[in-house]
Amino acid sequence: MKENADMKIIVMDEARKKNMQICEILQRKKHTVVSCMNSASFLDALEESMPDRVVLNVETWQRGRAMFKYFDIPKKLGPVPIVFYNVPENFVNINLREKNEADRVIQNPAEPEAIAAAIE
Repeated sequence: MKENADMKIIVMDEARKKNMQICEILQRKKHTVVSCMNSASFLDALEESMPDRVVLNVETWQRGRAMFKYFDIPKKLGPVPIVFYNVPENFVNINLREKNEADRVIQNPAEPEAIAAAIE
């Protein structure tokens, strides 16, 4: 896994403002950031190349979970650390994915700065 600087990070959040805020913070930290605002763009980004990290709005994930399950995305994301936010109570991980010890869960309210800080 790469050092914390200059990682490829996929940010998936349907909320345009929060997505852009998180992306801007991560870009200022010299990361390569791919912004995904829907399931299709997320799948495209994963097909292009696996990221070093994923920043994931769990509510956005849940809306596309049938498609992700069909394409076996949870299993493919197993080795990639994920920062989860907008999580339901007692959330640990997404279904069908083994937990990664580098995963982080940000409790609500999840501010863009706290989400980006969880990468470091």
